[in-house]
Amino acid sequence: ALQTEVENNCLNEKQFNQLEREYSRYEQEIQDLNKDIERLENASEEEIA
Repeated sequence: ALQTEVENNCLNEKQFNQLEREYSRYEQEIQDLNKDIERLENASEEEIA
């Protein structure tokens, strides 16, 4: 039973680390997209003016 517990913990830790990496990647993507949106908004404001 203890062995199973240890194995489960190990798997959970690997999964957690993977999710953390994915989270960081998505966070970066969101920041990049927000910059694009800001740039497009500025460009469209200049066109309107």
